[in-house]
Amino acid sequence: MAVTSGIVSSGGNVFDIGECLPSALEYAMKLLDAEIGCYADCEVTGKLQILSRGGLPLTRGEERKISAGINRSEYSTLPFTEYGKITKVNANTMYIRSIENTLKGRLDGIFVNVSSPNSDIAELSRELLEDKNDPNGERVIFNITSDGKKCSAYSEKTGHVIFERLVLICLRSYFEKGRAVAIPFTFPKVAEAVADEYSVRFTVTLELRLTTRIRKRGKSQQNAHSHVMQSLLC
Repeated sequence: MAVTSGIVSSGGNVFDIGECLPSALEYAMKLLDAEIGCYADCEVTGKLQILSRGGLPLTRGEERKISAGINRSEYSTLPFTEYGKITKVNANTMYIRSIENTLKGRLDGIFVNVSSPNSDIAELSRELLEDKNDPNGERVIFNITSDGKKCSAYSEKTGHVIFERLVLICLRSYFEKGRAVAIPFTFPKVAEAVADEYSVRFTVTLELRLTTRIRKRGKSQQNAHSHVMQSLLC
């Protein structure tokens, strides 16, 4: 509430999404077109994470601007009549519905288990996949990090599949649909080889983000593993 009060008293409008997963905050930011996001982690030690538009990390310019304002104690003071508004939004509900829409139908030929040190992520994944799994399908285990931003996979057929390789599978699937994609600047350059297959042009922005603009669409069927990966990380 302290962060909310500070923003509102400075004239900003706030979407209060309540208690949620970090990935749900990022999803809500995109859906609500929020300019900035704040995630307060109050578990062991209190932490406040600030995100830029679209749920992306702050640019260096944004970090310097915030730091300079704090160092100079520059805080807006407005009369009560000019305070911003607080709108309550249930981010978790929106987030879960989005994943359910992605996971339409049963998972043909695979049975997915999710492991995560974050009990909320593990429980949510179990509930979402309970009626989707193929009881006779190949067992695939996804290990998701506590912040929900990375995962790896394992099956007897493929062995251990690292996060970067899973992202490449998803990239291929998105390129086939003609959809734009954003990946970290530090991501392995092998992504460029995948982009070349679909005539995708890469642009590196000053904010150290890698974006893509689709020129031509590919034509092939979506992989089931990619389908689950996109659902778990969206």
